[in-house]
Amino acid sequence: MFNCWQIIARRGVTCGSGGRNSSTRRNLRRHGILLLLVSVLLSACSSIDLPTVEESQRRIAQRSRDIAAAETPLDAYARRFESGSDGVVTLRTEVVNRLFGTLASSRSDDVRVSFPSTRPLLQERKSIFGIQYTNRLDIDSGTVQLNLRRAELLPARGNVLRLLLEMEGAGRIAVSGKYTGIGATSSPRIQLSMRDTVSFAVEAGKDGGLMLIPQRGDMLLEATLHVNLLGWEVPWREDIPLRVEDMLTPVALPALFTSEIKIPVPADTYGDRNYEFAAHPVEFRDTRILLRGEQLTWLFDCVFR
Repeated sequence: MFNCWQIIARRGVTCGSGGRNSSTRRNLRRHGILLLLVSVLLSACSSIDLPTVEESQRRIAQRSRDIAAAETPLDAYARRFESGSDGVVTLRTEVVNRLFGTLASSRSDDVRVSFPSTRPLLQERKSIFGIQYTNRLDIDSGTVQLNLRRAELLPARGNVLRLLLEMEGAGRIAVSGKYTGIGATSSPRIQLSMRDTVSFAVEAGKDGGLMLIPQRGDMLLEATLHVNLLGWEVPWREDIPLRVEDMLTPVALPALFTSEIKIPVPADTYGDRNYEFAAHPVEFRDTRILLRGEQLTWLFDCVFR
């Protein structure tokens, strides 16, 4: 005798009423399909070779070590760029030297040297036939302009920037004197040259610029003068010490960034463009300069006003 489930499986009818019910048939079909899928999945899962818990833990530990080893060089590289400032700009000395080259070639009267009245500049005592006399040479006045021929940035020492300077110039000065007791004046040509190293302190200027402040010290200026005074040939050469702060003024390098940044904003009027650019002033604060070998690093914070 067939039970109720056998009747359902063969004819798809319900037990009890003996009639057909379409809703019941649909439910039974869904259940049959579900049972079929479950049986297929269970048979498939039975063929998968899953690792044990110990094997999974060993693989996880190995992968963790591999990931840590791969991230180590990336972390070291990222630490080079860590900074508490909003912006960091690093310049190589080659870039700064190009700027100095432009400054050196921009004008020919970089430094003006004035000769004060010097009496005597040279003096010698002579005697002829028992007659004593004195030959002397005095500088009355004179001005010579020096041209900066070369300015080269040297590797930094500590927090001080060293700059190699080469200058030269020529001009005329007014001299007077006496030779064999006879007075005379002349306007000889004088040549000046200098090759020395000057130290600068680097400070952040306004609006993103850099200031090079010359440090106290002396520079040696080589002066060569040839005077012909009443047949008296006077070759005069002397190293003149000059104060750095009197010779050089602070040098302002061009700004690294503009003090305005254009930011896109919604357009005031409707048109083809839905936005436009508006200039916003930027203020640089907490600026700092770091010197490291052949690199100059500028750190700063930005404030939009």
